[in-house]
Amino acid sequence: MFGKNLKSHRVSRGMTQKDVADKLGVSPKTIGSWERDRTEPSYDMQVDLAKMFETTVDDLLGADSNGRVDLKQLLKSGTMTYGGEEISERDLKVLAKVVESFLDEDDD
Repeated sequence: MFGKNLKSHRVSRGMTQKDVADKLGVSPKTIGSWERDRTEPSYDMQVDLAKMFETTVDDLLGADSNGRVDLKQLLKSGTMTYGGEEISERDLKVLAKVVESFLDEDDD
């Protein structure tokens, strides 16, 4: 979700990945990795991106107007931590299944 939103803001302003990278002091490969949701920028970098695109971090993260982020999309993002420790992709998939099972069970 973050990557799609970042790319959308970048393209709508006619900027290349290199343009964004140069402004932030990172490589164009880094921007590409963010746009493909392979990695996520630090919070400080998210703030810098939000300022650059005149939006909010919530918008870049895909939060709705009430500040809510879709948990399913968040778990698919591929980069999360818990207590400062990175959660593996395998564990994120397991966590997504647990959440899905719990919420689907609740609908009955």
